[in-house]
Amino acid sequence: GAVMVVCCGDEMAAALYNIQNNYPSVSYLCFDGEPHTEDYTAYETASNTHCVMFSEEQAGYLAGYAAVMDGKTSLGFVGDEAMPGTVRYCNGFLQGIDAAAQSQGVQAGLEVWYVGTDDAVDVVAQRASEWYESGVQAIMAVGEGTLQGCITAAQGTGAMVIGADWDSTSVDSVVLTSAMKNYSLTVQHELYDYFSTGGWGGEGGLSTRLGAATSEITGIAQVCDVGTIDDESFNQGCWTAVEAYGEANGINVEYYLPPSDDANDEDRQTLIRNAVNDGANTVVCVGFLYGPSLAWAATEYPDVHFIAVDITQGDIGTETIPENVYCITYKEEQAGYLAGYAAVKDGF
Repeated sequence: GAVMVVCCGDEMAAALYNIQNNYPSVSYLCFDGEPHTEDYTAYETASNTHCVMFSEEQAGYLAGYAAVMDGKTSLGFVGDEAMPGTVRYCNGFLQGIDAAAQSQGVQAGLEVWYVGTDDAVDVVAQRASEWYESGVQAIMAVGEGTLQGCITAAQGTGAMVIGADWDSTSVDSVVLTSAMKNYSLTVQHELYDYFSTGGWGGEGGLSTRLGAATSEITGIAQVCDVGTIDDESFNQGCWTAVEAYGEANGINVEYYLPPSDDANDEDRQTLIRNAVNDGANTVVCVGFLYGPSLAWAATEYPDVHFIAVDITQGDIGTETIPENVYCITYKEEQAGYLAGYAAVKDGF
């Protein structure tokens, strides 16, 4: 009795190729694929189907950039199959590595391997082990089997793994970060649009590709809380990345400091307002004290994207993270563990 079926991936897209026409009264929402024949020679998206794709190259770029900024200059990429989405991840990863290396004045290298299947965990583990032994510091793995193989290889070596598609940092401590697609929020948004308008409307039979490029960045602003822009801490670390991204993409960037270290929510809202009024449509908010101000700003400026650094949904205080807010948090316990371990090994 379902009136809507949500599916994901190329295998489901292949099944959907015939099913969508067999059940025309049912609507379909397909992620990460477009209805196609098994041999990929024909594609057809019926009027009762809407497809949502992602700009994987953007997530890959950020992962590569972050890895180099974290000091890792010998990297690897393992993809299950050379499918378009996986290739986009790799291309973005390579570009991010290159951009960060240039900004830091260092040399960085990348090994690339497409396995040809997602069912070769042992084979991937063997190859990844060889890479790690040769000095590769982190491998980005796309695909369930490739991820597990790389995790197995990294355990006990000090090397790291970068996941893809979903947040795999909870799988094992060797997972440094993940290049994620926000499936949860996107599904909610698409279903809300469908049921609030009574159908796909003009989106039926079409595909949407999501990513930062769907909304052109006209300016980036960083709003700080305490400290200075050259504090050799979180403000400076974020600003270095903002400045480098702006320079690499020809985008104007600015930073805004509060009038004093005891700034309140009104002061922080003023900084955000000034940034938007000066032309920024992407605002980087640094520090958990920006939580309440983000709850206000997300509603006040629905067309502005906010990157919330070290800010959680709890800090914002809303039932869900606002659609135009992306939160970045850290596993401080891992850094604390290393500090404690090093201290004892140093004789303290």
